[in-house]
Amino acid sequence: MQPKSIDRSAEGIKIVWQDGHESLYAEQALRESCPCAVCRGTHGTPPFVPNPSAPKVRILSAKPMGWYALQFVFSDQHDTGIYSYELLRGLCRCEKCSAAGGITPP
Repeated sequence: MQPKSIDRSAEGIKIVWQDGHESLYAEQALRESCPCAVCRGTHGTPPFVPNPSAPKVRILSAKPMGWYALQFVFSDQHDTGIYSYELLRGLCRCEKCSAAGGITPP
């Protein structure tokens, strides 16, 4: 599933998918869902654990990775996660997707 549009709003990142479904992602939630090996703890390091007292993380930039994913640069300088469109669709937490169960995040 490819995005039809990707926009930034005050609430976060909004993706409208080709099937018309709209997903809204909070920037902090995207950072906490980073699928990279370092954040998942598969690179010899412990998994990423958000620090509740740290400043809220923002997305500084995003770039497409081919036709299948986005790569974000976060304000904490993290930039190694590649968010496939399949993963992003699975991370949607709208009422309809939550009721359907969605895809389990990494």
